[in-house]
Amino acid sequence: MLKDTVLIILNYKRLDNIYYLVEKFKGKLPIYIINNNPSYRLHQIKGAGVVNKEKNGWCIERWKFAKDLDYKYAIILDDDINPSFHCIMKLVTEIRKTPDRLVSIYGRSGINKVSRYEDLSSEWCIDTESDIAVGACLSVSIPHLKTIWKDYLEPWGTKDRGDDIQVSLSMSDYYKTRPKIIKTEVSLLEEGKVGLNKHPDHFSKRWKVIQDFRSPFLASEN
Repeated sequence: MLKDTVLIILNYKRLDNIYYLVEKFKGKLPIYIINNNPSYRLHQIKGAGVVNKEKNGWCIERWKFAKDLDYKYAIILDDDINPSFHCIMKLVTEIRKTPDRLVSIYGRSGINKVSRYEDLSSEWCIDTESDIAVGACLSVSIPHLKTIWKDYLEPWGTKDRGDDIQVSLSMSDYYKTRPKIIKTEVSLLEEGKVGLNKHPDHFSKRWKVIQDFRSPFLASEN
């Protein structure tokens, strides 16, 4: 079992996916489920810890939870992504090498060249760097996340989109690094009828997070 790394999965309505992922990875590394749906309480699942939120705190909740854990690294996993165990190990290997940046399976680039989120280039499961590490399946150093929290993420507040953008740009600005994207093996799980990406304003809200980062509020030109 990986003892220095924890797997964190955010839940809202895809319970079948949650049970599948826990069954797949239990015993390989510690697992926590963040239940962001206040309409029901998720009972304990064998092989995972469960945290039931009293209100939907949006996706930043997974980072808030991660920063207070007593582990060196965290894997942040969306509940519609099905990584291989080799993928998990590669994320851990890479974050151990360069803990001052995010390591992900998916990135978007071109934030200084385009005017809409949809026009950003996509980097999916290839070896490269990107402007943003998309939070589908990524690794983060918990000590490095804690370092930027107070000055960057805490004053930024809670957004209903773009938690991964917030963390990516904050780490890049503070550590002067760019997220790393890795070539690896993943498949997709059933999305169902839920998902923030299905909302018509999803991409415009994500783009606004990028614009907000450039504002004097964070005094950043990154």
